[in-house]
Amino acid sequence: MEQLRVLFDAGGLWQFVPERFKTIMSERFSCNFLDQKNPGDYIRKQLAKWADVIFVDWALDWARFYLEEFPEKRIIIRTHRGDVWNIESPFYFWENADAILFMDNFWRNVFIEEGRKNILSDFEQKCITVPRLIDEIDWRFFHNKTSIRRYGKRLGMLGRLIPRKGCLEIAQLMNEKLKEFSLSMMGLVDDDITFMPGYVQKIRDQDGNISIIEHSRRDTVLNWFADIDFIISNSEDESWHAAITEGMLCGCIPLVKNWPGSDEMHPGDSIFQDSNELYEKLKSIVALSQPDRERRSCEARQWCLDRYSLEDVTDLYADIILGKEVERTVDPKNIILRRKENAS
Repeated sequence: MEQLRVLFDAGGLWQFVPERFKTIMSERFSCNFLDQKNPGDYIRKQLAKWADVIFVDWALDWARFYLEEFPEKRIIIRTHRGDVWNIESPFYFWENADAILFMDNFWRNVFIEEGRKNILSDFEQKCITVPRLIDEIDWRFFHNKTSIRRYGKRLGMLGRLIPRKGCLEIAQLMNEKLKEFSLSMMGLVDDDITFMPGYVQKIRDQDGNISIIEHSRRDTVLNWFADIDFIISNSEDESWHAAITEGMLCGCIPLVKNWPGSDEMHPGDSIFQDSNELYEKLKSIVALSQPDRERRSCEARQWCLDRYSLEDVTDLYADIILGKEVERTVDPKNIILRRKENAS
């Protein structure tokens, strides 16, 4: 029996997709993984003609291309959170999609409501919440490396140094209340008119043990996790929330601002409302004994492993590709229950 032919297009963002996901999918389907960021319309059209199913991963611009050029194909789109704010494009494009995937229920619901405002039909049944793809094997070495060190007062923030990320607010907190802590910021330095002129310089001007590392290779980022104890997100919202999850898998304790949907993505005791609560959480955690700090770190890591099993999530994706009926609002907690049911 001929295998279903599936084109996966991540628009050059395959670094966010585990390599083993591609291996597992290739065992189930005849797959083409479009790794190039911009191979040209001709190549995309030829591969789309070949495919039975087109799976677009986070590449919103190309999702529109496929939806307009190949409405007769089965098209699945996995969005990141930022895509929800880019849905002012004609909604009839989205009606051509067979499934639209979200990483949390909150943004799924926002998208559905926006759709109701823009088009007559209700496509709620096309919108599915799915856990993100993580392969624990990718992180085991780095967790082992971080687990042998003693826990200190080293904070880390990973991502673009822009106002939406709340970087300056954390630097000011370091200056005012956290002088005994160190803060390492790693990411893209966008210090231009696009965001806020002089923003990064304002961070550098703060007193305190603050370092800024320009984002470089992925292995550098992974080793960076070994040099911090806390991974901080002070963003208004997160698009991929990759840094927090990766930090947790490497043994860092997460602390995450309460943006909408954050309680679905991260442990409840990691959520803070404002800088004052962040300060209180940090002080209470560093007051713990080393064994209790280690336990807190291991609990955060296990939280990820329980909810983001690559095998379970890949099974869910495969069912969606095949057009099988799945839960539309898959809570990551249900993944744990499903695994236990399958084991029994």
